[in-house]
Amino acid sequence: MGLLNLRSAAAVLILGAISACTAPSDAAPPPLEADFSYEVEAETVNVTSCPATAVELKDRSAGGPTRWEWDVQGRPTSSDQNPVISPPISPGETVTLTIWRGDEMDEVTKVVNYPEC
Repeated sequence: MGLLNLRSAAAVLILGAISACTAPSDAAPPPLEADFSYEVEAETVNVTSCPATAVELKDRSAGGPTRWEWDVQGRPTSSDQNPVISPPISPGETVTLTIWRGDEMDEVTKVVNYPEC
């Protein structure tokens, strides 16, 4: 092999190694899993959180969602990631969070429970 052929072969090996390191991953994205928590906001802080003035819904979803839709029983839906609902959700009301990542979708429904005044 001549000197030119050795250099060409070395360049091919180096470029192949670099492209192998920077090639996009074929690994599947993590599964999409809807989840949320909520926090009751109150005018006075005490053991029962009364009287409630708002309920903050906190997205805890996995899998990197890019769109959110909150369906709070009897209220307009929200597309905020972490909406604050005021007047507050009453104890016993249901909340459904639907999330999307592209065409993939998942949802979860929970009952909001906290002590009534």
